[in-house]
Amino acid sequence: MDLTGLSKEERKRHLIANVKSKNSMRKQFYSDAAIISDQDLEDFFDKVYDRIDHISDSPSFHFNEVVNNKIIQKSVQTVTISYQTLDDLKDFLLNDAQIESCITFFYDIIKKTDESVNFRFANVLDGPRRIREERNKKIDDVLNIINKPR
Repeated sequence: MDLTGLSKEERKRHLIANVKSKNSMRKQFYSDAAIISDQDLEDFFDKVYDRIDHISDSPSFHFNEVVNNKIIQKSVQTVTISYQTLDDLKDFLLNDAQIESCITFFYDIIKKTDESVNFRFANVLDGPRRIREERNKKIDDVLNIINKPR
């Protein structure tokens, strides 16, 4: 599901609904997963919603990309990263430079019984976005120099 055209509240609503849907199935099959509270999900996605561009319904999927005016289909696998807390994960998502130049596909977030958090996602490099980010950084650098107090 493409989230890029949605408002902040719509994005958060879809992300939370996705996690809750997977949690309802997870309860039936896994004993080592804890449920992330609605408030924790709300707080987490309130901070990182704009870092997630799509929701994937599968841990692997196909992604279409235009290269030299041809549509190329890539097979993409999600990866799982683990952090001690939701705040640690949030800090990673907000500060990772690679995410700024990639299209991020969210698959799942799981809180383990030891309170650690697993985040499953995939980043697909987006050339035009990378170019825009580099341009914006250069513009910000120039503006900072111009506006620097003397």
